[in-house]
Amino acid sequence: MLSENLPYNDEMLANEFNRPINSIRLAMRTFEELGMVEEVRGAYKVKNWEKHQSLDSKSKHNEKNRLRQQRYRERQKQNQIGNNVTVTLRNDTEEEEEREEEKKNKNREDRSNDVFSKAINYVITFLDNNLTPYQMEQIGYAIDDIGEHADEVIEIATDYTKEKGCHVGYLIQVLNNWAKENVKTKKDAQNKVKPKQQVKGTLLDDILNEE
Repeated sequence: MLSENLPYNDEMLANEFNRPINSIRLAMRTFEELGMVEEVRGAYKVKNWEKHQSLDSKSKHNEKNRLRQQRYRERQKQNQIGNNVTVTLRNDTEEEEEREEEKKNKNREDRSNDVFSKAINYVITFLDNNLTPYQMEQIGYAIDDIGEHADEVIEIATDYTKEKGCHVGYLIQVLNNWAKENVKTKKDAQNKVKPKQQVKGTLLDDILNEE
């Protein structure tokens, strides 16, 4: 089965690729020996089909993260040289069009880029100003998992990590755990870092009040 719902046998493959059927059979035997396909009820099936699909999804995710980091670095460079660059004046029509475009630029991708930039800047400013590309990538994964309020969640997690005297590796672990626990907002994150004594005290008060 070379697609999810369309099985192929030797004859169909020979016709599809316009090759002698014996050549097709030899090729498919070779693929079977290499563990790439398997024959099921006279049709061929790609092994680990689901795995290949997940790898393709991860590849797209990695590419998205790579482009986002590239845009972030370009913004940083522009900010550093901005004071030394003479900006060419544009006519009123172009500026008006740009202002309108900026108002419309509130779509999900732009919001995601802003969240990533804010989150990384906060981590660099308050925890570690020497983030590696790998660490930025891992934080990017967490941002995607947490969602549109990830920058606020990461601020809480960064402060929490700093208070414990830990480093970026611990922050990434916290973010991954929170993502699994469906922490999506600043309030969710604040609830995660509340002192346990305070939680216990609240439960005890509830029990005493019931009596």
